[in-house]
Amino acid sequence: MKISFITPTHAPSIPHVKRLVKSIIDQCQTIDHEIIVVANGPGKERAEDELKDVYDKITLLYQDEPNACKARNAGFERSSGDIVAFPGADFIIHLGTVQRWLEAFNRGYEAVYSGYRWISQDPRQVYLSEPFNEYTLTCYNYIDGGNPVLRTRFKPWDADIKSLQDWDWWLSMVQAGLKSDKIVFIPEPLFSAEFPKAGGLSDDSSKNWIERTNQIKEKHGIPNRKICIASLQKRDEAIELAQIINADFKPMPSFKPHEYDLIYLYGFYADNPQTVYQYLHMFVGHKGKGIIHWFGDDIHMVAKLPWYQVYSLCHEVFNSYRHYNMSQEASKLLMKMGVESTYRLPPLDVQPSNFDGFKVGISLNFLDQAKKALPDVEIVDREKEAASVVLLPDGSMLDGIKAILTGSVPVLQQNLAFAQKMEAIRDTVNLRKIIYKTVREIQAKWPINIRMAQKHYLKETNKTKFIREVTGYAKRDRKDKGR
Repeated sequence: MKISFITPTHAPSIPHVKRLVKSIIDQCQTIDHEIIVVANGPGKERAEDELKDVYDKITLLYQDEPNACKARNAGFERSSGDIVAFPGADFIIHLGTVQRWLEAFNRGYEAVYSGYRWISQDPRQVYLSEPFNEYTLTCYNYIDGGNPVLRTRFKPWDADIKSLQDWDWWLSMVQAGLKSDKIVFIPEPLFSAEFPKAGGLSDDSSKNWIERTNQIKEKHGIPNRKICIASLQKRDEAIELAQIINADFKPMPSFKPHEYDLIYLYGFYADNPQTVYQYLHMFVGHKGKGIIHWFGDDIHMVAKLPWYQVYSLCHEVFNSYRHYNMSQEASKLLMKMGVESTYRLPPLDVQPSNFDGFKVGISLNFLDQAKKALPDVEIVDREKEAASVVLLPDGSMLDGIKAILTGSVPVLQQNLAFAQKMEAIRDTVNLRKIIYKTVREIQAKWPINIRMAQKHYLKETNKTKFIREVTGYAKRDRKDKGR
């Protein structure tokens, strides 16, 4: 497969182009490729002079108008690669990256992306990106426009988009049919780039963030959602909740300006004053309402901290916003900390299943031990296959409730109404014994009717009621900080 590297450049970035070209050539000696540099705006003579040392390695095009999107499109029209990538002029593509890209495309993927490093002496200056999720891509961008795609998936860059151009480009391709199972995320930085400069695209988006994001949303039909679900620890659950109630999800809403009526913090997993500050930072600059939804184990975590430290940091936020909990026990623990809270379960997106016979599901971490303990019982990976009984030694209360709604009998170490209880697993020595004992006890009273449990939790996780309550709270007068 041939890969085309298409790079727009203008006068200030021309000196970096040679470095980019060298980083490509060094790893593409046996790879079919082409490098197209599109100099846009004034500076044609400078481009010819600066790039004379690599002139025989590139195709140099010129465009009078200083517009990076038009330059990329012009380069694409001249290209012939099966794969196209649009690295910035200031990029350094790490050795071995192109080969890894090609391996992914040869496995049938249609787009590849990764994080990147900032060119700095500090090794911590890294943007790691995150796994692909089509819903979160409608909330914020996490894919750089320099990552490669199949030519057949390319969509023209929109010349009317002033900044956040990579977000617009990836949204365009996804909306045109690029599927999530055809996109592969490589969880390590595969190229480096210079820090954003004053007057550049990143500088423009930072100075005009609300206006630029609204332009992208309007173009792609993304609703201007007024509620943001935020979480550091319970990311997957938070994204699921955001989708159910049509809210945004962001790991850290305060990272950029916003106009949310409500920030809904899902879990407060702080085990030291520094992480307490991280969670509180979610609300920095926020002028609207706030909800903190406690899971239970996070309460135990915070309760172990010196209370004077927690109170000094948290009292204003804790007293200003609404608090939800997931059990009576959690409510009592929070009350001991001086935090008033309301029992509330979030809506869950679960499809019921039908089960025949006795089948046990357990997470992959415990699968081998369970099969050795119970060779006569059908035991499966619960992430891949539904089962009539689900062992959740590492599961949360929400995992147990989801199992009930699915039609399974959950077994947890935590207390949960209608669930079966198992002993705490302290080490791998007694793991097999506990699994054996737990399953045999359930077998002895099988079948177990969970219809009453399903009815109970269907009522407790009612989507319509939850949305009405949360949106009603969010729409209160912003001056009314009361819970």
